[in-house]
Amino acid sequence: CCLYTCEDTSASITALNLITDIMNTQSAGLGYNMQIRTKGDGARNNRLEHNGKLPYLTAQQALAKSNKQGSRGGAITQYFVFFDPEVKALIKARNPTTLVDERVDQIDHAILHNSLLAELTAKGEDLCLFSIKDVPDLYKAFYNKDPIVFRTLYAKYSKTSFVKSRVKAREVSLLFNSEAYETGR
Repeated sequence: CCLYTCEDTSASITALNLITDIMNTQSAGLGYNMQIRTKGDGARNNRLEHNGKLPYLTAQQALAKSNKQGSRGGAITQYFVFFDPEVKALIKARNPTTLVDERVDQIDHAILHNSLLAELTAKGEDLCLFSIKDVPDLYKAFYNKDPIVFRTLYAKYSKTSFVKSRVKAREVSLLFNSEAYETGR
């Protein structure tokens, strides 16, 4: 197996493609965390509008399926955090009823979460969604061993203009459970 993170740079995205291709030809299962900006974010000093994660996932899917590992194409699981602005699209990406342009159904998708999502869901509260472009330290804190660092930054940024959108935490949790059931994943 090969586990890796794709950071929000063109060099890292290029490396992601190379790693996927090389490890796929070695019959490795692939797992990666794509930590790139979200759809609609500015890129190159706002001269470009970012298309989000789905086009990159489609490319990864094509690379994984371009070589056979025995009788099947390569296997990828891509991971994303629960507070990503594209969380709903990423959760639905595998469902065969999703629009073709928004579907990436030959790789697996896994949501990374912690107790904050469960608490917000139980209380019926909103979940604030943030792009890594705006709050890279929040993304880094999510992986910190001390959950208080993440919670402190999340609370701080929840009161700022960095919030891309707000959704009901219960809606995200139910969507995740529903999609997992419907897709058998």
